[in-house]
Amino acid sequence: FYILESEADKITNLTNKFVKSGLGGTAGNKGSCCINFNYYTTSISVACSHLAAGKKNNKQRLKELTHILNLKTNDFKSPNEDNALEIQDDDSLDSLDEVEEYNTVATSSAPKKSKQLKSSNTFSDSDIWIIFGDLNFRIDMEYEEFSAFVKKAENWSKLLEYDQFNKNKHASLKLMEIVEEDQITHQPTYKYIV
Repeated sequence: FYILESEADKITNLTNKFVKSGLGGTAGNKGSCCINFNYYTTSISVACSHLAAGKKNNKQRLKELTHILNLKTNDFKSPNEDNALEIQDDDSLDSLDEVEEYNTVATSSAPKKSKQLKSSNTFSDSDIWIIFGDLNFRIDMEYEEFSAFVKKAENWSKLLEYDQFNKNKHASLKLMEIVEEDQITHQPTYKYIV
């Protein structure tokens, strides 16, 4: 995270937290690096995340995303303290069982006015919060159908109907109602398929 040197003295209450979510919370190959700070009187939380991979791990990705949004920023520690945290196995998602097994930037929709200079209660309570990285949501199409679609080079926005992130939003989960994604105008990518 970078800031202009001329603005550095406006940053206060800088804290961070690392979340391990790989191999059941025991490994850091998946997870998030989170920071929280105040810029003047605005609280800001940022998470660079690498969520569960695989087409069938949609529910796990949602659980990990929920965990990040509910992190208690008051529990974050100064950058020189050890503060790794494992994701606990809980059922904190609303209506998750109703979501079928079906690389993204998520941001808060509108900053809230900060009333006092202190850390927010949870990550998503911050005046501004951003989650980015490899969130790993997939396209729910069989490979053959998807491949044929890509070869035709049709309108990429049609694929959004099959996008797990979008499908989760339409399932009316409270979690997804507070998360927004910028418009996608590029073709999908996958590292093993040119």
